[in-house]
Amino acid sequence: MEEKNKENSKYQIIANYVKDLSFEIPSPDCFVDAAQ
Repeated sequence: MEEKNKENSKYQIIANYVKDLSFEIPSPDCFVDAAQ
């Protein structure tokens, strides 16, 4: 049981990371505009 929870949290972290990337990739212009 412990091991399975560890695996799940690892995938959760990866999923969150990928989700963050997918938000950033489609519209880099938005980030450039925000930075200026």
